[in-house]
Amino acid sequence: MFKRYIALAVTLTCLSEAAFAQRQTYTDSDWNMSFVDSCGMPSQQSVVQQAVDGDRKLRFSLKSGDIGKCGTDNQARHSAPFWERAELAQRPKLKLGQRHRISAEITFQSGFTGKREAFMQIHGWTQNCKNASPPVMLKFSNGKMTIETLRKVSSFRRGKHRNILEKLIAVKSLYDKPQILTLDFDTTTNPGRLAVSLGGQPLVTNSPVEFANCAEPYVKIGVYRPGNSGGGTSAVVFDNLLIEQVK
Repeated sequence: MFKRYIALAVTLTCLSEAAFAQRQTYTDSDWNMSFVDSCGMPSQQSVVQQAVDGDRKLRFSLKSGDIGKCGTDNQARHSAPFWERAELAQRPKLKLGQRHRISAEITFQSGFTGKREAFMQIHGWTQNCKNASPPVMLKFSNGKMTIETLRKVSSFRRGKHRNILEKLIAVKSLYDKPQILTLDFDTTTNPGRLAVSLGGQPLVTNSPVEFANCAEPYVKIGVYRPGNSGGGTSAVVFDNLLIEQVK
């Protein structure tokens, strides 16, 4: 009988983990786009929906050692022994040849003091464009914000990222202060153009950004960083997610 209970407990645990690893969709009444968990999360606390005064918000939390569930996250690469990830991806994707405005209310609660901690990306990877790097990455590194855009892309080169943010913005100055983050991403030409503002203050204006011709851009939100980077627990809340085509 005891062995049967053990077997049942193991079975329920496996079923629970399998269900948790399946793709889950997140949306809200004040979003116009859905996001999906495409790889799974390190734990059930990695992303949770919270109600604040009746308004649902999406909170990401990543602890040290929370290895991501994407295929290469448990492998050493890019100067890290593994990669920590709690991210969601936009569905459906953006279309090249259009101007897009991406906006969200974002609140940093803790952390983001380690190395290369991304909180938003515009990626371009697809099954048919596996070498496409993210055209845009918003990060904090050692507590200071960076906005990285892709340069020197060609048919045989993935390109390199370059920080284009000249202002000094410390994450600790943003803790518990909801801010509207806006990205204007123009893909009508290649290189495209990028503008970024936070709390109504322009951070980047009309900066060139390159992308692979086969890329299919889409937004990713959450926390993504190299493992063992000294970041501790990083937490950020997203709300009012809007992705619109601009004429």
